[in-house]
Amino acid sequence: MSVLGFEEAAASALHVALPGAVTAPVAPLPAQILMKLLAWRDRHMEDPRDAVDIAQLFLSYSANWNLDRLYDTAVDLIEQLGHEIETAGAALLGRDARAIATAATAAEVAEILGRKRRSHSCWRRRWAAARRRISSF
Repeated sequence: MSVLGFEEAAASALHVALPGAVTAPVAPLPAQILMKLLAWRDRHMEDPRDAVDIAQLFLSYSANWNLDRLYDTAVDLIEQLGHEIETAGAALLGRDARAIATAATAAEVAEILGRKRRSHSCWRRRWAAARRRISSF
């Protein structure tokens, strides 16, 4: 298992207050997508759960909690992607992930995404399957 992405998760962690005066570091979504993409690369043939988690993370970035930010700071993505808000949300998550990624992590994730771009139809089928699974929850 790769430890790429862990540095980003630790450096950008949100500190969440829990009952009993306990504070826990939680990886923000951009760090989570980096780690999930790397995990998916390592185990996608044996376990589809990472694809489902990746799809959920992509879709969550266009949810109501992030719409104001999407329209305020990522209009370029919305326009570039034909006003497909879910796709623009995923692109914004990618932009945010790239902003926190180390050079090594960014290079590895770019390789993963580049490989998937070359086998686009396979990636599209897996994405559609992951979206169907999320919709069933």
